[in-house]
Amino acid sequence: MLKLTLFFILYPLMLSFALIFGSGTYKTVAAPFQLKETSKITFEKDIKPVMNTYCGGIFCHHGKPSSWTNYKTTKLAVDNGTFYNRVIVVKDMPKKKTLPEKEYELIKKWLENGAIEN
Repeated sequence: MLKLTLFFILYPLMLSFALIFGSGTYKTVAAPFQLKETSKITFEKDIKPVMNTYCGGIFCHHGKPSSWTNYKTTKLAVDNGTFYNRVIVVKDMPKKKTLPEKEYELIKKWLENGAIEN
């Protein structure tokens, strides 16, 4: 939270300084997607909707809704490392649609925080 606060205080000051004393040209750099540190990521609230969107359907995991919308099924794959490997490392899941980067980050953060259900 402190980093975020400092960013919003220091960034405008540095930008102003650069515009006043710099060459008059500047290049903005987009900040990487970051989740709120205070938000609690859960399967039911955050991950299940992603799974419904990207992992179901007639050509994916067992129709709609997908079996991956079941926490117990997903948790088994999380616990044995398959889920992390296929979704985060290899990124070959989902097969039909590529996840937006924010979804990858959301899933990764959920896994890092213990892959909680609720």
